[in-house]
Amino acid sequence: MRKPPLQFFPAHRMSHAREYRCSGERVAMARNSELDMMSYAELGDMEAQIARLKIEKQNAERVELRQKLTDMANQHGFSIYELFGRRGGRGTVAIKYRDPRNRENTWTGRGRMPRWMTAATKGGRAKKEDFLIR
Repeated sequence: MRKPPLQFFPAHRMSHAREYRCSGERVAMARNSELDMMSYAELGDMEAQIARLKIEKQNAERVELRQKLTDMANQHGFSIYELFGRRGGRGTVAIKYRDPRNRENTWTGRGRMPRWMTAATKGGRAKKEDFLIR
């Protein structure tokens, strides 16, 4: 018979638990002997629960902190964007190479060489520099 997954309770409800303090809170942890008794699947389930809770807590704290910063900025007559800027996507990169046969074939010079250029430079027929935009 499988045991239900271990859950964390306040220390006063678990006499066999160790107490830990995390940012002022008392947190009860299971003893190592209890963890040793758990199956691999149960430990995996617990690990997944912990990972999910960590993400949820981090997101909640991020939202709370952002709201506090926004409120502080507003109190002093600023917007949060004036202080920290807007969060933008990646900028564009200028095109460095163009296929003379087909003007739509371009490449920035970053990442993998495109097929049209690979085919054109195969066997030493052309050099990469031949496609540079001047």
